[in-house]
Amino acid sequence: MKFFRIFTFFLIIGLLSNSCRKDIDEIIPGDEVVTHESSTFIVEAEEEPEEILGNINDFFADSQVGKQSSLINSNTINIVYGNKGTLLNIPSSIFQTTEGVPVSGMVDIELIEIFYKDEMVRSNKPTTSNGAILISGGELYIMAYQNGEELEIIPGESMMVRVPAVTNYENPWEMTKFYGEEMPDGTVDWTIDPNAQVQLTEAQDSTAGTWGLAFEFPETRLGWINCDYFMGEENLTSLSLEVGEGYTNENTAAFLIFTDIHSVCRLSSFDESTHRFVANGSYSIPVGESVVAFTVSKSGDEYEADFVPITVSADLVIPIEFEAMSLEEIHSQLLSY
Repeated sequence: MKFFRIFTFFLIIGLLSNSCRKDIDEIIPGDEVVTHESSTFIVEAEEEPEEILGNINDFFADSQVGKQSSLINSNTINIVYGNKGTLLNIPSSIFQTTEGVPVSGMVDIELIEIFYKDEMVRSNKPTTSNGAILISGGELYIMAYQNGEELEIIPGESMMVRVPAVTNYENPWEMTKFYGEEMPDGTVDWTIDPNAQVQLTEAQDSTAGTWGLAFEFPETRLGWINCDYFMGEENLTSLSLEVGEGYTNENTAAFLIFTDIHSVCRLSSFDESTHRFVANGSYSIPVGESVVAFTVSKSGDEYEADFVPITVSADLVIPIEFEAMSLEEIHSQLLSY
């Protein structure tokens, strides 16, 4: 009888104990687990990498080159000057609607001039054609509107465009024309115009009164236009910028700014497993070129950036060390290139 009472006592204690705890297989991080009336413990979760909340498109929206607008009478010949020296010689009555209906009267001309490397970065308009590096003589965006409706140039008509040369070019006579297609990430991929007729000429600086080299060509289309010639790359290699955990192609952008030529490329390919922005394949980089690896990231309302001057070598991997910078500080640093 005594043995039976002892056995019953321990059986009851065991049942009560099991009713007050979770099976260990059911415990998940963050659960509060009660093992006795007087004791409680928390199962700690493993720390996750801090998520960087930000949209890198904010950087371009806050930094891009602005549009210029001019109101013209399309019934007469018009000369439109851009703030940086672009000249548009627009004959009368050359516009129609996208449905093919000729227009007359007042027309709004919209112009964007992107001539310098810092502007190419800030406006997210690198100088590449399917990965091949272009040496740029100037990127333009030209559009025409009437009452907010987009217009086009009547087939067979054209305007004359003149762009000042803003730097010294090794082979300016090779300059030709490319049309731009805007990509999902906001960059533009440039495709050569097989019918381009770019001529070298001279233009006078309206501010300084001096004369300098310019590129002139007839234009039959509106949209993104670029004067360029191919760099002619040899001995290409892959190159990677390693940004670390938390940085992605949604909150971060990576560029290569060429030191000795008028070119910029963006590294749009991102490897999530290695946290690297990669230039490879058709986007490979010539060995021996001097470049500045520029990366910028948006976290909340703040920016981080890094500038790394390098000489390209085979399969180079560049570790990026971000530091907090204001938008104005980033713009100022970009101006030096």
